[in-house]
Amino acid sequence: PLLVSLIIILLVLVLFVISFVITQGFEKLAEANRMKSEFVGIVSHQLRSPLTNLKWALDFLTSGEIEGTAAKKMDYYKILKENAARMGDLIDNLLIVSRMEQGRMLLKKEEFFLEELISGVIHDYLPFAIASNVKVTFSPGPGLPKIFADKYQINLLIDNLLGNAIRYTKGGGKVEISLFGKNKNLFFEI
Repeated sequence: PLLVSLIIILLVLVLFVISFVITQGFEKLAEANRMKSEFVGIVSHQLRSPLTNLKWALDFLTSGEIEGTAAKKMDYYKILKENAARMGDLIDNLLIVSRMEQGRMLLKKEEFFLEELISGVIHDYLPFAIASNVKVTFSPGPGLPKIFADKYQINLLIDNLLGNAIRYTKGGGKVEISLFGKNKNLFFEI
């Protein structure tokens, strides 16, 4: 009778542990499903905005109701181009996230000067910075070497960081960027 009682208690404990593990697994699956649904909602919203602008501009251009000069029509074409580029960027970012999750992100490494790449990104953002009344400064260190990395991914990273820095700096503010070498490493600060 004592041996049977111990076996039953041990069996009950094992079943409790198994039920706990199964419950935890279901909770993790539910959380992952919730996060995926939230992600899909955010992506849908982010894609809907430029798509709505594209549709509106196309409807207006094809309606024949547009009056005025070619310059006014060109403004609508610029809206189309900007929103198409925005949608393309969003889709590219989704593909990058997908490749990262699957562990199949292919990097195309090459040698390039990081200082030149940063200067190019800053140049691209100057109109946005001026419109936002934000001053952008760049202080590269002397004699910086080339780096060996995926130029596209590094450009994307700096583009995102600088875009967010300008976007979230209050008007009249300043975004300072520095690049310097120390102990055979390059440091980028924004």
